[in-house]
Amino acid sequence: LNPAAFGRYYERAERPWINCQKESVLKVQLVRPPWILGPGSWFKAFYWDHFLQTGRVPVYGNGSQHMSLIHVEDLGGMIARVPEMTPGVLNLFAGNPITQHEFSSKMAEILNSATENIDLEYVRQRFGSAEAEALGASVPLTTKYPELWKTHDFRYPDAEAMLSRTISLLKSEEGIFTKPPQKSSVQPLISIP
Repeated sequence: LNPAAFGRYYERAERPWINCQKESVLKVQLVRPPWILGPGSWFKAFYWDHFLQTGRVPVYGNGSQHMSLIHVEDLGGMIARVPEMTPGVLNLFAGNPITQHEFSSKMAEILNSATENIDLEYVRQRFGSAEAEALGASVPLTTKYPELWKTHDFRYPDAEAMLSRTISLLKSEEGIFTKPPQKSSVQPLISIP
């Protein structure tokens, strides 16, 4: 366990539960998801919004950092199966880890766009140190419980399927919500005192 960025907070919060597990005080099962892919959170803030603003898909840092992913819908299905497992810590992810460059390239291909490199110092200045560290960290996950993966029917088994679903949801959301009116220089026809 080598937590980075926000993971350090999660690890601290886990300590009492890990101690209970070690001391057999309680039957404790912990799940550690990787980057959870869905239409909100980090993906929207750091990838989708950037694409909408620039027309390009960002690659943060040098792009060699590994990402383990799971779609939010598959995460729910896997968490429901956790009681089947013996007490322990379970890393929940789908597919093999990919580099951030591969992730961004797949997204760009789906959107018929290009990628754009974004320096982590820019992220640090605009969003904060934890965000820059998270986007620059390499966190490839593995598991001690391969039987769960062999018997789980993933709806979105790899990055391309996860991205396609998420982008579809975001495009639908963009089409549903009306944009607020912009300030106009046109004067109203009637003035109400």
